[in-house]
Amino acid sequence: MILHVYSGNLFGGIESNIVALCVADQAAQETGGSRHRFALCFDRLLANRLREAGITPELLGTVRFRYPWTTWSARRKLTRLLRDPAIKGVVAHGSWAYKLAEPAVRKAGKPIAFWNHDPFRGAGPLESFVVAHPPDFLIANSRFTANALESAFGRPVDRVIYPISQHRSIEDPAKAREQVRSEFGASADSVVIVLFSRFERLKGHSVLLEALATLKSDPKWNCWFVGGLQKPAEYAYLEELKSFSKLAGIDDRIRFVGHRDDVPAILAAADLHCQPNVQPDSFGLTYVEALAAGLPSVGSDLGGVPEILSPDCGRLVPPGDAEALASTLSELIKDESLRERLGERGRVRAREFRDLELALSSLESLFAPVPEGRQTR
Repeated sequence: MILHVYSGNLFGGIESNIVALCVADQAAQETGGSRHRFALCFDRLLANRLREAGITPELLGTVRFRYPWTTWSARRKLTRLLRDPAIKGVVAHGSWAYKLAEPAVRKAGKPIAFWNHDPFRGAGPLESFVVAHPPDFLIANSRFTANALESAFGRPVDRVIYPISQHRSIEDPAKAREQVRSEFGASADSVVIVLFSRFERLKGHSVLLEALATLKSDPKWNCWFVGGLQKPAEYAYLEELKSFSKLAGIDDRIRFVGHRDDVPAILAAADLHCQPNVQPDSFGLTYVEALAAGLPSVGSDLGGVPEILSPDCGRLVPPGDAEALASTLSELIKDESLRERLGERGRVRAREFRDLELALSSLESLFAPVPEGRQTR
């Protein structure tokens, strides 16, 4: 059994991956019993999603490193969990979780893997801790992040495991398309562009708006921004985007719809996905989800996105280049047959990133050869 440790205070791609692993583990229980457990510090949306999937997460308690007693308390709880002989090793998701878990895992004499989900620079207090206290196993979520890890640690990563999100199908896509378009005020023949992600500047919302402003004369498009606000900076960013839309005279065709639990229905109602990152994303689950829904996807040529998008299912543009993005979007808005061809190939491409059992077995094989009680690095 593997124990996964994570903060759990936000919800995005990492959290979607954890939920998908949880669901796959639940399915495996029917034949061979549970292989994974999950320990979180914050009892928020991720914890609730795990409960909905039938998993009760272990709660270590709210941790703030600036308040050492919260850290000590969480590590004591983790130490008690690690007394279970069934737990063969620990996977810490990200630098924050690794700094919290590593001392307790070392004390327990069990191996620990560091699953990196973000661009790794080896700088700052969290990443510096990981470098100074190297894990037994390095896991990257893309070749892009693997290259950074290998540079920082001076050795190859042990696994590249692409993130996986839980596939949520809908019974009647045509009905969902009609209902969502009616709700958002989009006509049946408009070309809807969707960007669904957290409201972080790196996701390129502002570049997409700049590109759409140059396409104002084309009456065919509408654009939906889907995503909830989780940090103060995201509220300020949203207001900037709304102000720009109004000044550009396109605010009547832009919808900021906030957090939604019916993303599959929204994707069924859209025609095109676009997330033009301005900084590197380590991978990009939203691109895979869009492709799985049959949407062609447009992204920036940096980070892990080129590992997902190929010319037969999407388009890559230079980061921050609103003019190039506008040209690409204009071609896709005008050519319905091109969108359909890319969308069909996108479904095939998405399946290459959706092998949950392969992801689980790849994780488990890391710990299989490690004798119980082995002293780690």
